[in-house]
Parts: sequence; C-alpha cells; structure tokens
Amino acid sequence: MLKLGIIGQPRSGKTTIYNAVAAANADVNAYLAPDEIRHTVVKVPDERLDRLFDLFQPPKRVPAEVEYVDFPAMTGDANEVASFPPALRELDALIMVLRHFGDHPDPVDEARKLCDELILADLAVLEKRMERLSKEIASGRTENQIEYDALVRCREALESETPIRSLEFTPTERKAVTGYGFVSGMPILAVINAPDEGSDLDADAWAEKLALGPKSAVRVVRGKLEGELSALSPEDQQVFMDDLGLTESALHGMITASYQLLGLITFFTGASEKEVHAWAVEDGSKAPQAAGTIHTDFERGFIRAEVVPVNELIRLGSMADARKAGIAQLEGKEYVVRDGDYILFRFNV
Repeated sequence: MLKLGIIGQPRSGKTTIYNAVAAANADVNAYLAPDEIRHTVVKVPDERLDRLFDLFQPPKRVPAEVEYVDFPAMTGDANEVASFPPALRELDALIMVLRHFGDHPDPVDEARKLCDELILADLAVLEKRMERLSKEIASGRTENQIEYDALVRCREALESETPIRSLEFTPTERKAVTGYGFVSGMPILAVINAPDEGSDLDADAWAEKLALGPKSAVRVVRGKLEGELSALSPEDQQVFMDDLGLTESALHGMITASYQLLGLITFFTGASEKEVHAWAVEDGSKAPQAAGTIHTDFERGFIRAEVVPVNELIRLGSMADARKAGIAQLEGKEYVVRDGDYILFRFNV
C-alpha cells in the first residue's frame, strides 16, 4: 500500500489538506503532540475497476489503497529533529503543505525551512551510524565498506544543503541505505494551499519558484474549499465541482500526482468468481514482480501471464472473446507490465 506523509509548518493548513484528501474530519485547530500522528486509508478511484466489476459482477471489488498520515507541525525547533515520529521514516513520499493564504504567506520560505529541517534530521541519523561503521571497518569488517562509502556521499550532500533525493545510487548502494528511511531522500509533492479564489501562479510556475530539485512535483489546491467538498455526497460533490470549474477532486488529483511522482501504474486481476482487484506497481516492472505484489508465491512460482488491455476486455465483453479476437497474449518472465493491463497469472509452487 502506498503511504504518504503530510508535513507543514503551523497554520499552513496541513490538517485541512489531510481532511480534503482523506475525507476525514480532524480538528484543524487541535495541534498534534510531537510523537502523535493521525492516519487514514482511502480507496483509489478508478473507473476501469468499476467497469470490470460491472462486467464480471463478482461479490467484491477491491481498489488500490493509499494511506495518508498527518504529522505534527514542524516548527523548526532544534529539539524537534531528534524527536521525529518513527513513522515519518516509513513513507513512500512526503506531501509538503505550503501556505498561500492569509497575511504575508511565503511558500518559498516555508519550503526552504522545511527542507532544511529534513536535512538536519538525516544528518543526525547518519552521523551516529557512520561512527559505528568506521569502527567496524577498522576492525576488519570490510563488507560494510559499500554502505559506509554511500553514507559518505550522503553526508557530503547534506552538508552542502542538498537533499539525498538528488543523489543517484547503484542498486547495491540503494539497498545499503534504504533501511535508514532518509526523509530528505523521499520524493516530495509540494501542495500550495491557496485561498478560495485560487492562486495567480499555476503548478509549473510554482515549481520553478520552489526549485525543489529531482523527484519533486507541485500541485495548487484550494484547501478550504476542497475540505468542504470532501464532506459532501458524490452527487453534491459533482454539482459543487461544476460550479467551481473543478475537473477533479483534491483526492483524485493528489493520487494522480503521487502515482506520477513515484512512477506507479495500475494493473487489474479478477479471474476468480470472488473479486476484481486493482494493484499498483512501479512502471517498468516485469510480470513476475507484478505477480509478487499479489503474493510472494506468485512470483516464486511464476510460469506465465495471460494479458489483455482492460479497455479491450471491456469492449469485447469476456476473456473468451478476447482470446478469439487474438487480443489476449501469453507472456513470459520478461514481459513489462503496462498501465491498464488485465492479467491472469499462471504459477506453480
């Protein structure tokens, strides 16, 4: 499951954005304690899954899911760096909420301060581990050299105020440093929390001003309005969106942006009579890896995959008709999964 953490300074509207995307009802005036978090799991809207459900009519429809985690406001206090909740290091990406409403808002300055705090937090973690590794290597444990060298590169970047997400790692280096959960190494989705009337700048213009570097993206959201929208019924939501000229909700837009930022695509399963299911997987994943997102046994015992583009399956009406039309293809271990694939996995364990 994709896990996204929401961070921001006090009064940035961080909890308002959390409410908008998570359809939650958290008190925007209640501050979280330093070690406190709130979280909720939301289902990813996907009309392709809905159409598959209508086609097969199984008892159950299982969308992909995203967990949103709302963290305490980051105040810049020196003691705060050492007391980050452990859950902050267990995320796939950060959503950085930047205030663009009220008196004298400065999203660029807020972003700089938040990024500086993430860098300081990573330096604190890194220094402790490097000291221990240095002693182990000196005592002859040379198997730790790759990890140590990777951490040296991380430290050099952080000391020059460069986030770890700007670095390129070899697969071996990445494996060595993944366990640290470096917060400055996480992709960042910056959310400009705009007033009801919106922002004069679009997302591209804000991205240029913020200059967050690699593995970052920007969205402009009218947080207060979107929070009100999330509390409505689906029918009333559509009327509200039409009145405001919105083409998608904050939830849908945030999920789309997060998938793009993390390079995720969606494939579908549903051959059984029990359910149709949407799965998120990294773009470029091969068929056995995709099978492994369902169950490790599927990857270990992978034989082949029968693949049909979901829109073609829906158009033709059944797997039998897709096979007759020559649309269904049997693929092996080197097949690269595409967004919108409907897949029947064959495996043996």
